[in-house]
Amino acid sequence: MYTVSEMSPVRLLRNPDLKTAEKFALCRPKTTSSCEVEAKISRPHFQIEVRHYRWDKPLEPTLFHADVCYLELALHPRPAGSEVDYLGGKTASSYVATGNCSFIPAGHEAMMRVPQGEQQVVGCLFEMDVFKPLVDWEWTPLEIAACFNINNINIRATLVRLAQEAMSPDYASQRLVDSLFESLLVELSRHIRATRIVAKEPYGKLSPQQLRLIENRISETSGEFPQTSWLAKECGVSNRHLARMFKRTTGKTITEYITEVRINKARMKLANGEQLIKEIAWECGFQSQSSFAQAFRKATGFTPRQYRNRSHK
Repeated sequence: MYTVSEMSPVRLLRNPDLKTAEKFALCRPKTTSSCEVEAKISRPHFQIEVRHYRWDKPLEPTLFHADVCYLELALHPRPAGSEVDYLGGKTASSYVATGNCSFIPAGHEAMMRVPQGEQQVVGCLFEMDVFKPLVDWEWTPLEIAACFNINNINIRATLVRLAQEAMSPDYASQRLVDSLFESLLVELSRHIRATRIVAKEPYGKLSPQQLRLIENRISETSGEFPQTSWLAKECGVSNRHLARMFKRTTGKTITEYITEVRINKARMKLANGEQLIKEIAWECGFQSQSSFAQAFRKATGFTPRQYRNRSHK
């Protein structure tokens, strides 16, 4: 366990002479009362860590500087009141709620505020050189805005898989982890690129604000998921128009997206607790345990119980 007793700015890898492995070893936040690394995967160009943070008192606005790329997913909802501001200047100007999944590109920084509490996260650290072949943009406010709150189901699902592999490695784990990481880079690039495409083609596609609203409403829902008619009303369009724009924007139907969200939520709950499977089924929007089991097996190849047992090895 890594423990500190004083609050100081987070510094990620400000020594360019260090080797990658040495740099990753320094990536421990100095703003927490304690940070326990529960599982870790170290590869030549990236590192995956499952961390458990605890704050004994609220964290006042603190600078977070990244010299490597840092992608993080909270495995449980972040404490209410967690906020971030990506800095375009030298002082914070506009705090927003920290999304459960966020990304800070190498060379950028953010100001963070965190309430008293704790959280478990999976973090992926990698050098910008690994990401550069997929990046054909400058990090303008538009691109940075796409990193605040990433509700991309593919990115989230891949991070969950990496967390599970770190906690319970299985056959050919190294090969699987490398392929998952490559997939993660592509999905992250697509996510940021889509923001630019939508901004340039506002007609016929959802705006970034509309897409973020839909993703937030769906990802934050427990039990019965919102109906398309309600989402359409929230976006100020008709049901049919929303269905067309959502497909053009994401490549998926709303039903397909909701199913992915349900399954991903179920994966996280099965892997991180002993909650009854029938309760998980209801919280993830399934009408019965049998319909949940059928959909989960179709998506993952495992029954919910098999998946939980595998995750808890």
